[in-house]
Amino acid sequence: MLPLISRRRALLGMASLGLTAAASPDDLGFVSVADFGVRPGMDDAGPGVRAAIARLGKRPGAVLHFPPGMYRFAAREGVAMLFDDMDHLTVEGEGATLLFNGTVAPVLMRGCRAPVLHGLTFDWERPPFSQGEVIAVGLDGRSVTIRIDPEFPVDGGETIRELGTYDRRTRAMAKHGIDVGNVVAGAILVAPQTLLLTLKWRVPFTIGDTVVARHQGGPSVIHLERCRDFVLSNLAIHAAPAIAIGIGGCDGGTVSGVRVEQQPGSARLMSSNADGLHCASCSGDLTITDCTFSGMGDDGINVTGLYLAVEPDKAQQRLILTGGQYAPAPPWAAPRIGDRLRLVSGSTLKPIDEVQAQSVEPLDGGRWAVQVPADHIGLSSEPMFAIDLRARTRLLVSRCAFPGNRARGVLAHSDAIVERSSFEHQSDSAILLAPDLYWQEGPAIEQTVVRGNLIQAANLLARTPAAILVGAFVAPAGRPGVPTSTIINRNVAIEGNHFLQPNGAAISAAATRDLRIEENRIEQASSIAFSLHHVRAARLSGNRCDPRAVVQVDAKSRGELIMDGNAGLGLEIDRRDD
Repeated sequence: MLPLISRRRALLGMASLGLTAAASPDDLGFVSVADFGVRPGMDDAGPGVRAAIARLGKRPGAVLHFPPGMYRFAAREGVAMLFDDMDHLTVEGEGATLLFNGTVAPVLMRGCRAPVLHGLTFDWERPPFSQGEVIAVGLDGRSVTIRIDPEFPVDGGETIRELGTYDRRTRAMAKHGIDVGNVVAGAILVAPQTLLLTLKWRVPFTIGDTVVARHQGGPSVIHLERCRDFVLSNLAIHAAPAIAIGIGGCDGGTVSGVRVEQQPGSARLMSSNADGLHCASCSGDLTITDCTFSGMGDDGINVTGLYLAVEPDKAQQRLILTGGQYAPAPPWAAPRIGDRLRLVSGSTLKPIDEVQAQSVEPLDGGRWAVQVPADHIGLSSEPMFAIDLRARTRLLVSRCAFPGNRARGVLAHSDAIVERSSFEHQSDSAILLAPDLYWQEGPAIEQTVVRGNLIQAANLLARTPAAILVGAFVAPAGRPGVPTSTIINRNVAIEGNHFLQPNGAAISAAATRDLRIEENRIEQASSIAFSLHHVRAARLSGNRCDPRAVVQVDAKSRGELIMDGNAGLGLEIDRRDD
């Protein structure tokens, strides 16, 4: 596979060397949007681009080419570029920038094999967020007046989903600042570029605060569904109504040289409204290298499986799988015949059993009826969730930069390596390794390594205990973020990382067996360097901390902890769990 040059150029180069018969671009399936009247600067490139895509047909190895320039797409909804069931498709640009509007989906690839997307920049004419400065606050704290920056024209009719305070110098969230959702009851334009927001409850804004307001959600800028061996290379995404890159139900892929970041040269404080890259229910190897993820309204990278809620149907000896609180579940999350499903307790995440899907029948509402051996029906009367063990991604994140964003830099689960990357100014943990039944993300952490990273000034809002957090969370009665003490994670190594000014501990780990924390360097931490609770077979060795701090551990875990060769670390027994 040739991700950095088009297959057309490779074939033409071979022809010039006499390695194959020369062929015309049409013979090679090469289509330029320019051949369909698409020109940089025109009012709407959409119709011509769709005509060019139609010319591609289903020819294997086809290439859709954008010459350099700025291309505007006028549609505010729907799909701008749809590619279904294609083999070895390449969509390429020589530095072309594509401008979109509203909640349109720029690129949707479904069921494609070995597709390549290369050399394009994606942006929005009017970014899907606004930013400005607080100039007045109501006496009761339930209203705030914001003067919006000129780059973000407003008329008072905007939907505002979330509000957050930012630091213009770092282009990240303000330390110990505000981050609230579903709080705006109404917005009124009281002067040019000035919005008066009525709030549902008191929020402690201060005059002079820089505020970012996120507007509508929408589809991903690039969405890959049930594709195989995809390549995303040398792309830039400067704005997105929701997720920048969404990957669902795919098998294997490579992401290299991709930049999800604020528009260079602008004063924008955000890029995408949600995750930079979100990969769910995928299998195979996902390699992400030499990328930048900055300014997202949620995680930089989130690679996860999906816990489906289980409703046993004893009468027909089957399990009904649903999306739970996120119903309907997406179609690409459906299990396949022969898949092994791990059933876990809804109250502790403890594994109950594994069953094999003998048949899978789609039902309405994003549900599936899965036939399983009769002796497995009704295993438990408590709430259960199922996760498909086939949809388990082997993740490598290497040499990437995360200069600042709301939420986490990387959220990962099993079979993951996060290495040689830099993290700074995340509002929460730089790296989160945790299954979570509230978000229905998993599986449990197994065979995961975090090594050789630089992590500084993370956890700006101090909502999490550490720069790297390993744990497990359940959701009793729908309450989010409730930790479980059940030991369900195993084989986790955190080694050779450099922590600088973590806002809290450097590492917090819980619900984990076979934990190694080795050769890490911690500078200017809080009084607690490492926090360990409900861990078994843990080893801390060769770590250095300056100034001196402590390892906080519960009494039972203390007997499971080996410490050797550390410098600047004391030991503190936390007896709150006794």
